[in-house]
Amino acid sequence: MMHHPKYRADIDGLRAIGVLSVVGFHAFPNWIRGGYIGVDIFFVISGFLISTIIMGTLERDRFSYADFYGRRIRRIFPALVLVLGCSLLLGWCSLLADEFQQLGKHAAGGAMFIANFVLWNEAGYFDTSAEFKPLLHLWSLAIEEQFYIFWPILLGLVWRKKWSFLIVTSVVAVVSFAINLVTVPSNPVAAFYSPLSRFWELMIGGILAYLLLHRPRMLDRFSNAQSALGMALLALGFATLTKDSPFPGWRALMPTLGAFLLISAGPAAWVNRAVLASRPMVWFGLISYPLYLWHWPALSFARIVAGGTPSATVRVGAVTFSVVAAYLTYRLIEVRFRNNQRLRLKNMGLVAVAMAILASGLVVLMSQGLPDRAIAARNANKRSPSLVFQAAIPVGVVPCSGNNAIPEMLQPHCRQYVVRAGAPTVLLWGDSSSGAWSHMFYQLAERHDFNVVLFSHPSCPPLLGVRKSFHHHPQSNRYCSDARLGQVVLQSITALQPQAVVLMGAWVGYSHYRDENAATNEYITTDPSADADRTSSITAIRNQLPLTIEALDDVTNVLVFNSWPSLLTLPNYQVDRLPFIRSNASMPLKPAAQHAEESAVVHETLARVMTSGRTRHTRVFDPAAKICATVCAMSFRDVGLYEDTYHITPYGSMLFGEDVWALLGPMLGRS
Repeated sequence: MMHHPKYRADIDGLRAIGVLSVVGFHAFPNWIRGGYIGVDIFFVISGFLISTIIMGTLERDRFSYADFYGRRIRRIFPALVLVLGCSLLLGWCSLLADEFQQLGKHAAGGAMFIANFVLWNEAGYFDTSAEFKPLLHLWSLAIEEQFYIFWPILLGLVWRKKWSFLIVTSVVAVVSFAINLVTVPSNPVAAFYSPLSRFWELMIGGILAYLLLHRPRMLDRFSNAQSALGMALLALGFATLTKDSPFPGWRALMPTLGAFLLISAGPAAWVNRAVLASRPMVWFGLISYPLYLWHWPALSFARIVAGGTPSATVRVGAVTFSVVAAYLTYRLIEVRFRNNQRLRLKNMGLVAVAMAILASGLVVLMSQGLPDRAIAARNANKRSPSLVFQAAIPVGVVPCSGNNAIPEMLQPHCRQYVVRAGAPTVLLWGDSSSGAWSHMFYQLAERHDFNVVLFSHPSCPPLLGVRKSFHHHPQSNRYCSDARLGQVVLQSITALQPQAVVLMGAWVGYSHYRDENAATNEYITTDPSADADRTSSITAIRNQLPLTIEALDDVTNVLVFNSWPSLLTLPNYQVDRLPFIRSNASMPLKPAAQHAEESAVVHETLARVMTSGRTRHTRVFDPAAKICATVCAMSFRDVGLYEDTYHITPYGSMLFGEDVWALLGPMLGRS
């Protein structure tokens, strides 16, 4: 029979402080800036309780590894496998392929209790992208489980060799603490996730367990002062630590020594009796484990679906859901698995379910996130460079092969949508922006009886006489680096004689920049030999855009699209989910003034062209005028507008149809 410490309500109250501080930090990080140290409180509690059980049972010669690990399985697995299973199910319904693949990896790591090592090789715990990992919080559970494996074996050896529990525990604590201090400055991610730099926190609980078993009277002589000081240390950590504080390091002494003092003070100390053992605190302490498991996936999935930090109301709702789910998990599942009936069957069943979760996670990982799922397939086409966004291509849009007026150089990047022979033709010339807007033109073509021809060269600006010295779509490099491309397009337009040409490009991408030294900059130049830079790009737009418009104006009617507001500063995790954004409240919106500043070069150039008197058949359409007031909207009429940082969604483009037709219709002789 295992030796278990006498139940103490105040320890459940301490658990409540730990879990509520973590939940508060994750939901409202500006309220409890150091709330993440609640995990360190749990480490001390776990080290204390487990060490008490192992030491006390060994000293009675009754320790059984099978009994110990069976109890751990029944304590840890029921809520864990439920949360893992629900997370995978929700991920199936809501995550993109790479997101679901990562979730599968984390689920497998969680089921194997190696989540800390898996996350060690990824971004840090406090990186923004960490908020979009629904199982990130399992790192701490993994460290505890690694402790459960290592510690009974070591203490069993200590008992057989008749060594001192206190000395061995103290040595492990000192060595681990030293590793922690050395690692934090040089490798903070390793210090955060490594069990070697975390075990000292559990050893503090182990030292306390030995002292309470053998020298209890030396601990509670000043119980009220101890508990008050312990609570003060916790409060100091919550108030002074932030996500930018190097951690754990010496700063982790605040929560760990605070927990040590509170537990050592005993249940009779006033703080323990009146505060920690109060009914609300004990209630939260009893559900602390399932609450810890549920709260982070709920908040993380809310962030993923929103594409950023959700509203306070949504976060309160996620926390409320977590509390309800935790209580139901505790009452309906955990309590039933803790009774002493059918222990072997329960253990075998729980291990089998955990293995099923592990297998499911590995399948998701190795299948690259099951990309055939509906939500993943919906986003798949934009992840690989393509002529146009496939979602924007209705039945009837075909390649331009066989059209003798279109030279071979343009054939791979040409599509045509023929409503009927003899109908007027509108030709779209642009980079991938023209492909993004094409859905609207196909819809207008059906409605107003005209044909569409699309020249769409990804990342190649629709300008005469320009070239790029770098291009991040390798298959298009030979086109974008050839300054003759624009002239070939102009010759084809002259031969085709369309009733109107629509000129569109991601102008801000060529005149602005993401990073002065980044290889992803889209700079252009008119120099046939020199590399492009921002200066050459601005000069090329100012000179070549008027030249291109005037050349087209001599041939036909021209509709020029002004700059679509770009989102150059958004991180990848938000970019990936832009097509699914339905709420502006969840995203960092671009101020209209910022868009005006970024597009100033193009705007001023177009204004100069339109007042020059040399463009009688040209009109300008400014899509930003519809969505940018004080800020530029991410959605309109409950439709997400952004496919990625530069491109409008197919359905978003359709919202601009009437505005575009007001300019295009007269060009085709329609009212």
